[in-house]
Amino acid sequence: MNFIEPDDVDLTVNPKHLTKKEADEITAFIQQYKAEHGTAPAALKVEVTDKKDLDFLIALLQRLNLKWTLTDH
Repeated sequence: MNFIEPDDVDLTVNPKHLTKKEADEITAFIQQYKAEHGTAPAALKVEVTDKKDLDFLIALLQRLNLKWTLTDH
């Protein structure tokens, strides 16, 4: 599983469908990832096909209070 939780975002995993062991493994992974990668910015490339998808992505990034840059390639 690849869960990445930035320092300024709280990721809550709803463990209703997970066992206690699985939930603990996710928590341990997040803590280990933060310890190894610190607060270095991550690059994410997303291709959108229409304005509706782009609007959704922008709203999501704003809601998460993440800094982002839109580029056209």
